[in-house]
Amino acid sequence: AAAIWMPYLTAYGALIEIAKLGGQDFVVITAASSSVGLAAIQIANRVGATAIAVTRTSAKRQALLDAGAAYVVVLEEEELAERLGQIAGPQGVRVVFDPIAGPIFEPLTASMSSGGILIEYGGLSREPTPFPLPAVLGKTLTL
Repeated sequence: AAAIWMPYLTAYGALIEIAKLGGQDFVVITAASSSVGLAAIQIANRVGATAIAVTRTSAKRQALLDAGAAYVVVLEEEELAERLGQIAGPQGVRVVFDPIAGPIFEPLTASMSSGGILIEYGGLSREPTPFPLPAVLGKTLTL
């Protein structure tokens, strides 16, 4: 019980203190069914942002919607950058909150808006993380 606040502190620090998440923002939350991911969904909703939860399988889709995610992207069924583009439209996603890294990093940056902020707080993927230099420089992303 003493550690119950930790997921919220992690998500709050990243989304509110660093990214300045607000009401018009789209935020992508990967590993969304984790304790930090669920806290991030709640914090995004609290400030009026649109939470886009990303999960590997469809088994968690309904639970993430019930937790408050506006959208759920299932990686085994959908192409990530394409689906995020459909959701966020031409403006793109301003904030990405990701503990995975690895191959998911590139499609995440492809879906981001100019001046977007990608918060990488982990390395759950055991695969190498490609650095998408053209997207980062071209969109002046903050990592």
